[in-house]
Amino acid sequence: MFAPDFLAGKLILVTGASSGLGRDFAVAAANYGARILAFGRDEERLAQTLDECPGDGHSRFTDAIESVDEFVKKIRAATKEHGPVYGMFHCAGANTIQSMKGASDRTFDLLYNASVRGTSAIIGTALRKSVMEDGGRIVLMSSASAFKPAQGLALYGSAKAAIAQMANIAAPECAKRGITVNTIAAGNVVTEMHQKYVDGGVNNASERIEAQYPLGFGQPEDVSNLALYLMSPGGRWITGESILLDGGFRPA
Repeated sequence: MFAPDFLAGKLILVTGASSGLGRDFAVAAANYGARILAFGRDEERLAQTLDECPGDGHSRFTDAIESVDEFVKKIRAATKEHGPVYGMFHCAGANTIQSMKGASDRTFDLLYNASVRGTSAIIGTALRKSVMEDGGRIVLMSSASAFKPAQGLALYGSAKAAIAQMANIAAPECAKRGITVNTIAAGNVVTEMHQKYVDGGVNNASERIEAQYPLGFGQPEDVSNLALYLMSPGGRWITGESILLDGGFRPA
């Protein structure tokens, strides 16, 4: 699909790299020659991710992303040590089914810290030349829930909508240095987080939810392939977009 070495020599920062979509993308990018700066909550799982990444020069950093200021410091420290990145894939986040009636500070922190605070830190640091090289690429994970309402996902969906809007508004500022910033609004993709979501429903929840997807649930490589395209030469003229990747999802 891509030239075998199109990311050769490129440094890419990946959040949420200890599992799921973040791990899949990190391994995929490394297969195309990228060096990976892997951020995640779990040191042991991060090590497993890098074990799967071919090539040399990969590094890992543990961070739960609870503070913009602290995450900015960690990104700047990582790029001071390893040099400015070409790409950033921000995949860190959490999911929970929560009615508005039960909203709490804990729920807001769970859903907004990594997603919204993390996005602010990613875009803000990328605008520093010491952190991201000119012509760099930022890809942020959003969700189809940002645009297609689903019961119990008001807080989750609003956090993901904030990511998309932040990217849209920041795109012109990023473009001054040739940096593109886009979001992928994904539907249900088969990962550990996805499994927890469908298992949290009533009987036969997985089958009923999948029936809303004409092409079935997505696979991690579906997301990675789009993210890789956005970081390829073909993605040069795409910015400020939120790309819906959902297998034709039609909410009931």
